[in-house]
Amino acid sequence: MLPGISQEGEATMLEEMMPSGVKRDFIAKAVSKEYTLLILLLGLLVLLISLALYSARRRSVLFSGNSAGDPFGEPGIVLFNPFRDAAPEKCAEDFLGLIRSGRREEALQQLPFSSEYREYLSSKEEEHPLVSWRLKNRHDLPESVKLFFWHSRADSDIPGRLWITVVRRAGRWEVTDFECIY
Repeated sequence: MLPGISQEGEATMLEEMMPSGVKRDFIAKAVSKEYTLLILLLGLLVLLISLALYSARRRSVLFSGNSAGDPFGEPGIVLFNPFRDAAPEKCAEDFLGLIRSGRREEALQQLPFSSEYREYLSSKEEEHPLVSWRLKNRHDLPESVKLFFWHSRADSDIPGRLWITVVRRAGRWEVTDFECIY
């Protein structure tokens, strides 16, 4: 530090003494180092969050809330773990795909319902064709998963609810229950 000159004044004098090209390079390097450090820290943060989520992959639902007003107790807000086992969901979606494609009997045949109840469900599905669905919640148990979906039907603008239970048997997931409000 020069005697009688403040740090700001010394920095200004040094900047004025430097050729403009050197000054620009000096500033660019300083800014570049700050951005590099910031990018490294953000990358580390993303890595740590990803590792934490992966280690918690057995927890399918990371957060759920706002179920106070729902008569069925399903939450309005659900944050799914991106590293969860999606095989139960795939099984349920394949089942719903069969129903949507008109192969209702094939889909419902695997359920442990009476033939009369399967016929009733088939007629209801034919009367109110399934158009689309979206997973909204899941409840995991050791060997089964109950999945809650919002769905839309061709004959209604109001979204409906349906639940599908899948069970792991011999290493495969199978649909064992289908509940729907028509």
